[in-house]
Amino acid sequence: MIKKGVYAAGLSILRDDMSLDVDSTIAHSEKIIKNGLHGVFLQGSTSQSQLISMAEKKDLISKAAQSKFKKQFYFGTGSNSLKENLDLIKYGMEYNFDTFLVMPPAYYKGNTEEGVYSFYK
Repeated sequence: MIKKGVYAAGLSILRDDMSLDVDSTIAHSEKIIKNGLHGVFLQGSTSQSQLISMAEKKDLISKAAQSKFKKQFYFGTGSNSLKENLDLIKYGMEYNFDTFLVMPPAYYKGNTEEGVYSFYK
């Protein structure tokens, strides 16, 4: 369970070629935590998760696991593919991340919390 506090949607810093600048993204997240946030949600819809490749998402997770703020990073899955979402969650769990931001696929309408839970279950 996430503790009460102030959390932000993480910023994905993209290079000119639209690839993810992993180191700058982590550095920005660390900086805003140092300035008072309780945590940062990376790879959500606000941080343009749909534009980031699976390889880049995994690179972000593996490098974020080395941060002293690791326990304050939370990851979104950001894919309409159930298999990709589950693969990314399993990958994150290999680095001891255990809290993920999941969304129903964008094409589903009128979802409830129970419906989203059932989809991933």
